[in-house]
Amino acid sequence: MVGHVEPAGSGSPASAGGSARRPRWHRRTLLAVLGLVIFFMGVACGGRVDSTDAAAEGVTAPSAGAEAEAEAEKEKETANETEKELAEREAELDRVAAEVAARADALDDLRARLDAHQARLDARKQKLDDRTANLSQRRAALDEREDRLDAQAQDLAAADAQDDAGSGQSVYYGNCSEARAAGAAPLYVGDPGYAGHLDGDGDGVACES
Repeated sequence: MVGHVEPAGSGSPASAGGSARRPRWHRRTLLAVLGLVIFFMGVACGGRVDSTDAAAEGVTAPSAGAEAEAEAEKEKETANETEKELAEREAELDRVAAEVAARADALDDLRARLDAHQARLDARKQKLDDRTANLSQRRAALDEREDRLDAQAQDLAAADAQDDAGSGQSVYYGNCSEARAAGAAPLYVGDPGYAGHLDGDGDGVACES
C-alpha cells in the first residue's frame, strides 16, 4: 500500500498562514518601536528646546535688568549734571544781582551827592541874586544922592552968582587953606567966597574944620 505523499511545496494552510502573518507582525512591531522612538525623541527635543528657552530667558532677564540699571544710572548722572548746572547758573545770577545792587547803591549815593551839590549851588545863586539886588538898591540910592548933590550945587552956584551980582564984589578961594588964611572960614551959603568946591559934604557949610 502506497502511502499518500503530499506534493512538495504544499503545506498545511496553518503553516502557510503562519509564515504569511509573521512579516506583518514584525512590521507592526517595528512601526510601534519606531513610533515610540520618535515620541521619545520629540519629548527629548522639546525638553531641550524648553531648557534652551529657559536659559535664554534667564540670560535675557539679567541682561534687561542690567540695561535698565545702566539707563537709570545714566539718567541719574544727567540729573546730577543738570542740578550742578542749575546751581552754577543760580550762583551766577546771585553774583549779577549783587553787582547790580551795588551799582544801584553807588548811583543812589552819587545822586545824593549831586543833589547836595545842586542845593549848594542854588543857595549860592540865591545869595548872589540877593547881593546883586542889594547892590542895585545901593547904586540907586547913590545915584539919587548924587542927583540931590548936583541939584544943591546948582542952587549954591546960583546963590553965589546972585550974591556976587548984588555985592559987586568977587571973592574966590581956591581951597579952604586960602579961606582960613583970609579969616573967612567957615563959609556958609551966601557968604562971599563960598563955593561948592569948598563944601565937600554939601551941607551948606564950607571949610568948617
